[in-house]
Amino acid sequence: NGWGDLVVMFHALAEPAAAAAYLDATPDCKLEGGNTHAFMYQWIQTLNTLGTPDAGVTSDHPFSNVFVKDGKRTRVVYHYGPEPKTVKFSDGVEVIAKPGTLTLDPPSR
Repeated sequence: NGWGDLVVMFHALAEPAAAAAYLDATPDCKLEGGNTHAFMYQWIQTLNTLGTPDAGVTSDHPFSNVFVKDGKRTRVVYHYGPEPKTVKFSDGVEVIAKPGTLTLDPPSR
């Protein structure tokens, strides 16, 4: 009915590998108006790479999130300012976010 893409994208928040498998099996699935296959793929594969969101860890920066995969956390910060910024997470970890870009800690997965 055209909403299946959104259901799969939300499913990826809990089970990204299953959502990625669905996408591999049905690459030409119908899309809700305004969505694209490119965006759907990027969303699902990002979650499949980084893991599921960890709502139990917060930070003092509005554009940050923590993902967990295989017991390992990845912190992601988008810092829009012109200078580096230290972002403090509630679990005691600090990340120095680069200006005007996305910073991952650890740097690669």
